[in-house]
Parts: sequence; C-alpha cells; structure tokens
Amino acid sequence: MPMKPKPEPEPEAKFAISDIEDIQFREDEVAEIRASLLKWYDVNKRDPPWRRISEGEATTEIDRKAYAVWVSEIMLQQTRVRSVIDYFNRWMEKWPTVHHLTQASIEEVNEMWAGLGY
Repeated sequence: MPMKPKPEPEPEAKFAISDIEDIQFREDEVAEIRASLLKWYDVNKRDPPWRRISEGEATTEIDRKAYAVWVSEIMLQQTRVRSVIDYFNRWMEKWPTVHHLTQASIEEVNEMWAGLGY
C-alpha cells in the first residue's frame, strides 16, 4: 500500500506564539502586569492557617513557619485546600514543631494522616 504524502503544515498566523517564554514585554508593561496581579491577589487571596504563622526574626519562628509550610505542601499534594485546613490544624496542634513530630510513632502519624486524599 503506497504511503500518503505528509500534508503541508498550516502557515502560522503572525500573532501565534509557540512558547509563552518567547513573549517580550516592555518595562512599563511588566510594571502594569505586576501591579495588576498584586491587586488581584490582594482581593482574591486565600487565608489558610499556614500563612498566619508569625514571620518574626527569631530562628524558632522562622523554623516553625518553614515546618508549617512544609507540612501544608505535603498535605496539599494529596487533596484540595479546603480539605487540608482541618487536617493541618489538628496536625499542628498535636505536633507544632518537627521535634515534636520526631517523637511520634509511625502509627500515630498514619492515624492522623488517614483520610487525607487518595
């Protein structure tokens, strides 16, 4: 059976962009986009508990915030923000630092994690 010739590719439109990273913006456009995104965020941002942890300068506060964000990120891989919030709050109440978590048994951790997505 003879092979059909490949069809000619459609000519690309003048405005077609193959990769978003190929777009070049002027400085004033960058400033306008940045301001627009920040304004949108201020109006629409969520207020999850891991964003409410103090941002103090003390090392313990920085470590506590890092731990809270780490826990939330792992939980958010499993399910939606709305579902994670209750799990996160219970987790942080039981194990407020990574040191506290290291004292837990695997059974305790699995029990606390049970039902979180998948």
